[in-house]
Amino acid sequence: MTSAAPGAPLLHPAPIARSTPTIVMNTVIFDLMGVLLNEGLFVSKRVYEQVKGRITLEEVRRRYRRYATGSCSREEFWSGLFGPGWEARERELLAHIHPAPDLDAIRPLKGRFFLALITEIPADWARLLLPKAGLESFFDAEIISGLEGCTKPDPEIFRRLVARLPASGRRIYFDDKWENLAAARPFGIAT
Repeated sequence: MTSAAPGAPLLHPAPIARSTPTIVMNTVIFDLMGVLLNEGLFVSKRVYEQVKGRITLEEVRRRYRRYATGSCSREEFWSGLFGPGWEARERELLAHIHPAPDLDAIRPLKGRFFLALITEIPADWARLLLPKAGLESFFDAEIISGLEGCTKPDPEIFRRLVARLPASGRRIYFDDKWENLAAARPFGIAT
């Protein structure tokens, strides 16, 4: 502020500092397959390669979507693809899934940010894969399609995610599929 004689009006007041609300990023959201684990497009690549020629890729994806949303059982999904002996094929295929090489880079985020997981996998895969990666009890919120009955990029799964996140702050989302990133944006989630 400009100084003036006592009782004299201020001739040149300093600009009033206006505070701009600071938006703090406080939530980090991760996909599992292809982001935190090494296998993205697992069904389209690994599983389909095993049944190509007998079942179309579209049919494999349709069946997986049913399995990933809890609409069919583990046995129904795998035996429908491989018939008798499906358990061995399932074990063989799932053995290819490992933590991504840079997974340890996210561990320091724990406690500094609200961490969320949104993934389109069956519930039984979550029970197997999260501990395999050392991620059981790691996330503050988990949206697993096999428990939710819907999958990405359906807007409903993102509505459910947002309902479990802190009400304020900025959110950023990491996924390996463009359509999932695009589906998150209308919910105020940066990608």
